[in-house]
Amino acid sequence: MHRRADAAPRRPLAPRAAATLLATGLVLVGAALPAQAAPAGYARWAPLTGTSGNLVTTMTQRPAGFPVAAVRSTGVAGSGVGVQSGASTFLAPQTPPGAVYGSSRDQGYLNLRPAGLNAGPPSVTTYTFERPTPASGWTFVLGDVDADAVVVTATGADGAAVDPADLGFSGVFNSCARGVTPKPTCGPPGNDGTDLPSWDEGTATLRGNEGALDTAGASGWFQPRTALRTLTFRYSQRAGSPVYQTWFSSLQFDLAGTVSAPDDLAGGLLVELFDPSGAKVGETRTDDDGGYRFPGRAPYDGYRVRLTAPEGLTSDNPLSRTVDLGAADRTDVDFALRALEPVPVSGTVTTDDGEPLAGVTVTLTDAGGGTREDVTDAAGRYRFERVPDGADYGLAVTPPRGATASPVRREVSVPVGSEEPVSRQDFTVTPAAVPATGVVEGTVADVAGDPVADAEVTLEPTTTDADAVTATSDEDGRFVVPGLEPGPYRATLDPPEGYRTPEGQTVVVVDEDRVELAFVLEPVATGPEPTGPGPTEPAPSEPGPTSTQPDPQPVASTSAPAVGPTTAGPAGDGTGGALAATGGPSAGAGVLALLATVVGAGLLLRSRRSRS
Repeated sequence: MHRRADAAPRRPLAPRAAATLLATGLVLVGAALPAQAAPAGYARWAPLTGTSGNLVTTMTQRPAGFPVAAVRSTGVAGSGVGVQSGASTFLAPQTPPGAVYGSSRDQGYLNLRPAGLNAGPPSVTTYTFERPTPASGWTFVLGDVDADAVVVTATGADGAAVDPADLGFSGVFNSCARGVTPKPTCGPPGNDGTDLPSWDEGTATLRGNEGALDTAGASGWFQPRTALRTLTFRYSQRAGSPVYQTWFSSLQFDLAGTVSAPDDLAGGLLVELFDPSGAKVGETRTDDDGGYRFPGRAPYDGYRVRLTAPEGLTSDNPLSRTVDLGAADRTDVDFALRALEPVPVSGTVTTDDGEPLAGVTVTLTDAGGGTREDVTDAAGRYRFERVPDGADYGLAVTPPRGATASPVRREVSVPVGSEEPVSRQDFTVTPAAVPATGVVEGTVADVAGDPVADAEVTLEPTTTDADAVTATSDEDGRFVVPGLEPGPYRATLDPPEGYRTPEGQTVVVVDEDRVELAFVLEPVATGPEPTGPGPTEPAPSEPGPTSTQPDPQPVASTSAPAVGPTTAGPAGDGTGGALAATGGPSAGAGVLALLATVVGAGLLLRSRRSRS
């Protein structure tokens, strides 16, 4: 409520008429209230943060499992905007929503404004729930709608727009009406609690009084009739500088039951709770007497309760139950366990001429979709031990590739309390027709003709999607690939280390034919061998006869010098230097060649001048 100094007087509803309307609303609400309804209290809010045009918070309903809503508003920030304590403004127990969901005194609510403090565009406030809400059992209340209007829209669990009728408009009231106790703060004299807004379902609009007078307590409340994913309020100002109030609340219900079991085995059993979306929202353990309880749950229809039976116990009824908590507590969700009577289930798998078929997989499937597998032995037998009694099962055989089975699946029942094995659950398999096949064989050798072992030969069909077949050469370089269906193949070879991969070959296999292949492998080149000692390590000299004669002086030559080891000396020391270790020409030979080139060039130039 925000009083305006220039508010024009208006004609209030008669006090008796207002009281009659409020009383009628309370009677109708009381008639619709489930006998076991348990108010959970009003929603909690995180502090409102952000700036004008971008305000955010979160809203959390109190029942366990109710989805949290992220809230975003384009309203203006400022005085009176944000989360309020509920100490002075609240919904008393005599208001219609208070009669169902309890008093909101000292419980939070949210104040928002349009996009401006006075005249301005509407504000848009959207609640986005983390998953769909319950389809009933909760409310939202829009308060202080007197000189304002609010358009209410929503989307459902599937994201489609919700029909305004499914918003669950439940009526209008005034929280300041006479007879309401304790009395909330309702502003200056003149706000007598008789002002009421109106609801137009066609436009989904909650509109304040016709005179756009700024009063107090004018409210409308809703109880949605379908699951919501988003809820949006488009709030516009008609006069004054208004705020509008929003409350949320929900009913909550208890889910409980008892598990009976023999031999004091009822305690400590795991019980899990799942919401309608399949999300796990709780788990507990049974007490020593088998009791369990999930208190204060959100009002969903379609919870699933699942009991995990311990080893050695089973049940004649499903261990998973669907429960409706949309309207009342459920304290009778009971389970009964008994000792397992294990019964073996067995049979054989044979060919159509009676021969046992080994290595065939047989699958046993229970009513819950759980499976067990066994593989037939050399006698074609399979056997499943300790199959719980009192249930129906499916048996299925997986025949070898290309084969057919009769039947492929069969149903089998294990009677309650049965002590007799369930046997002779047999299957007959007709093998696939085997076509005439050919053989590819050959050799792998190196360029010297020596056999190469451990080379892998692969034959891949080129015209069918059949799998490739491989073989490995033996110590004699031989390989054999039998059982090939007729057709063309691409033969490739993966050589051992040290050999190059050869080109692939194409072969054609004919019925019962033998095709020869030969692969010749070349070694991988390792680079040229060195022809002399390296530059830092001189080659050793050959030993020779000892001589007392002085060493002869070296003679310059333009011919290729002989390669021989010497000890290099500095240029110009009279020893002529040493030959390069790699066998290249000596330094002296290079100088002579350079002198010859210079002299020749000079003679040629002189000859040309004399001619001219």
